[in-house]
Amino acid sequence: MADLQWIGNLITAIATVAASAIGFYAAIRINKNSLSNERDKLNDQLLWEKQKIESELIREQINKKYEIYNQILKVSGEVYVLIHDPTDFHYKNYFDNIRPLLYQNYHLIDDDIRKLVRDIDSNYSMEEFAGEMERQYAEKSYVSYNKMLEFINGEYSKLY
Repeated sequence: MADLQWIGNLITAIATVAASAIGFYAAIRINKNSLSNERDKLNDQLLWEKQKIESELIREQINKKYEIYNQILKVSGEVYVLIHDPTDFHYKNYFDNIRPLLYQNYHLIDDDIRKLVRDIDSNYSMEEFAGEMERQYAEKSYVSYNKMLEFINGEYSKLY
């Protein structure tokens, strides 16, 4: 009889240890899944915050760009840069009034406008080098400036 009692106690002990092991394993798996879910939620939240900050930064840069364009259009209406008959370009007004606005936040303006600004600068340098006899550079600046104004007006039409 003593032998049978010993076997019963052994079976009870093995069952208890097995149940404890299964419970411990289940608790570990549940914690792992819980930690993984929390980590995923945190990563999603961080990604959302990053996208929100990036979109705010982009919106701010676009607003600054349009502020520059507004100033250029305003000054273009107040100060003459283009002379229509005969076709000429008033470099002094451009360099005193328009160019500083463009270079204030040069990195924010569109590539097409930056190219036109560089064209006008290059034309001015060539005219200074060649002298007043070469009016072709002023005419090229006239065309580039007109394209710049058309591009800026085109940017506004994209908004609506």
